[in-house]
Amino acid sequence: MMYEIISLILGLFGILSLILYLILWKFFSPRVLFRVAGEQSGEPIKVNPIGQKIFATFTKSTKKTRVLGLWIYFHPNEVDLFETSGVEKGFSVDRQFPMSISFGEEKEIVRGTLQANYFHYRTKGRKFTLKFDVLSEIDSTELPFLLDMFPPRKVRSTRAVTFEVDNNVVPDLKTHGLLLLPGEAMQVVGVQSQQGVSAVSDKEGALLDVWELIENSKLK
Repeated sequence: MMYEIISLILGLFGILSLILYLILWKFFSPRVLFRVAGEQSGEPIKVNPIGQKIFATFTKSTKKTRVLGLWIYFHPNEVDLFETSGVEKGFSVDRQFPMSISFGEEKEIVRGTLQANYFHYRTKGRKFTLKFDVLSEIDSTELPFLLDMFPPRKVRSTRAVTFEVDNNVVPDLKTHGLLLLPGEAMQVVGVQSQQGVSAVSDKEGALLDVWELIENSKLK
């Protein structure tokens, strides 16, 4: 009798754990996406042979999300990204994208705010493709009671973007700016903030507020 009761309790606990894990998987998984400057004009994105390009990670989740790792993978026969400031250089096991740069520091993102970065590129041919890769999780403080007994679920999100070299590209906001939709904000921090970034609204005439934290801790 005692054995049957213990078996029943363990069975119920197993079923409860499974239900909680499915809830965690369904409702508390991060949804991180990428946005690349110039994609509003269509893909492949037109670029000059040498330059820098802005991109951003953002989330559609209502929960605060932690970006644990951020990489860009590429083929060295197509393009060189190693001149980018503040990144770590690495290899990949992916034959299509055997080289990588990574943006090491962890960051928090919330819905409505884009975490911007940039990469410097030097092309080797007429076209190149980059694979953007991010590892993220819902911040543990967002997990409710009982669900917090599980570690946050880590999710990897990727996106491949193709670029085409065009010597006639004029770097204006349409081709170089990162699209900001109404109500969205963009932030750039760390080494990446030392380079200029540009943003463009989806409607002409929209105003953008710019805040800058400089060395003497004043806003500009």
